Amino acid sequence: MFEDIIKGIAKIKKKPICVGIDGINASGKTVFAGKLKSRLESADKKVFLFSVDDFKFPLEQRRLLEGDEADIYYNKWFDYDKIRTDILDKLDSGPALVRSHAWTKEVDFSEVDIVLFEGIFIFRQEFADYFDFKIFLDVDEDTAYRRIVERDSRIETLDVTRHKWKYRSMPAQKMYFELVNPKAVSDVVISNRPGNG
Repeated sequence: MFEDIIKGIAKIKKKPICVGIDGINASGKTVFAGKLKSRLESADKKVFLFSVDDFKFPLEQRRLLEGDEADIYYNKWFDYDKIRTDILDKLDSGPALVRSHAWTKEVDFSEVDIVLFEGIFIFRQEFADYFDFKIFLDVDEDTAYRRIVERDSRIETLDVTRHKWKYRSMPAQKMYFELVNPKAVSDVVISNRPGNG
């Protein structure tokens, strides 16, 4: 699987190559991106990896948002303007200071071979022209929900997890699929269900 993806990326003749990794909540994006980064680095590629989660607006700011939970999650939870101006618009700029809401880094994009960008909703229309290669991790909702419950049980009650899943996460994903259909626009769709490696 990784070998085929790396071969597909290698066919793109530019630097840096921007690769997106999308999927619904708990589809395994972060783990997959980490493994792909390791494989690429083993092939002597310099990789810069970042996540949409690094660009969540501060919690105190998100708590003040009012309206439909799914719409807020899709449109106002993450700082899309900052992702564009602080990273995506700088990919051709050489040395750059890039800032998320979680970190500040100095990156020389002229020395980076591949930029990996992982997270939910990232194949949205305003980012479409930035990606050179798109990967979608496909998982059914039941599996994703079980993973969410297992992951978040350490930090919140089951009732809170259920509420977020029912009124925020899945309605926002359905909105995303209606607007963009991320599977359809992806170069590769990978089943990340149990038993598929």
